[in-house]
Amino acid sequence: QHGRLKLRPPDAARRKQREEKLRRYRVAMATLIDKRGRGELDAEVVELTGAVLAANPDVGTCWNLRRRALELLGGDWWVAGVPGELAFVGGCLGVNPKSYGAWHHRCWVLRHAPPDPAAQRAFCARLLEADPRNFHAWEHRRAEAGEAAEAELAFTAQLLARDFSNFSAWHHRGRLLADGPLPPERLRQGAWRPFWELELVQNAVFTDPQDQSAWVYLRCLLARGRGGVKKGAWSVSPGSLEASLEDRPLPGPWRPADGRPRPSCFWVSVTSPGGGANGEKWAGLMKSGRGQSPEAPPPFDASPPALPPAPRPGHAPRPPPRRLATRPRPLCDAPPR
Repeated sequence: QHGRLKLRPPDAARRKQREEKLRRYRVAMATLIDKRGRGELDAEVVELTGAVLAANPDVGTCWNLRRRALELLGGDWWVAGVPGELAFVGGCLGVNPKSYGAWHHRCWVLRHAPPDPAAQRAFCARLLEADPRNFHAWEHRRAEAGEAAEAELAFTAQLLARDFSNFSAWHHRGRLLADGPLPPERLRQGAWRPFWELELVQNAVFTDPQDQSAWVYLRCLLARGRGGVKKGAWSVSPGSLEASLEDRPLPGPWRPADGRPRPSCFWVSVTSPGGGANGEKWAGLMKSGRGQSPEAPPPFDASPPALPPAPRPGHAPRPPPRRLATRPRPLCDAPPR
């Protein structure tokens, strides 16, 4: 049928191979359980667990038996066997990169030998190339970052340059910039200043505005600002109006140009009554706005603003013309009835 995959039935050779693999797995597990019951944790246990875990890294019993056998071996094994054990765990992670048992065993091996941070970061980088959202690899990088926080920031920048939707890279970068091992005074220097971070977010937003990763990171950046967000309510009293320029009050009686007791961008200074169209003498019209320095206030205009003409005695003011509402023309003519 259409839209359905055609599954090929397994041939006889493949079926026989799977049956042989299952038989060896059952024999190895039975032998391991028997040796565990007798307390025989020797080199054969290490060999049998290696055969089972290479095929299925999610068998927790085999990992436990392997660790107990390696602890009993001890001695020279911790000197010569650690690199081989790390290589074995790397092969198991190649089968299942998110195997909890394999990652736990890898951390256990590293605790018994001096780790190499550069080698561990390179190993995690290979896994993140295959799956950028492998949280096991990210947590391992955070544990092994140490003093190389700047290298971690450069690594996240490379990943974000390839894919702005990598939420794990955004999260790792945010944790490094928040309370990571990089000192705060060094975060304000070089390429890691906040302006560069905002530019990085801006490029990501313009690349894909619908992706939420960059927006979440931007929200975290703004939440860590110095001033924060302030909320409040202000009211204007008609009896206490004053004009100010760049937070400096201007002398003289001032009122908004529209006559309403509220903050305004246009302010009028009235010196004495008796002049002007409304019986007032206009001394100046000030337009407040940003970009003006306190040392250079905007010039005052001595001419009054344009006011509507006063109505003649005995005549009511003419109402504004009304625009006739027209019905929109249909896209096509209606068929005749």
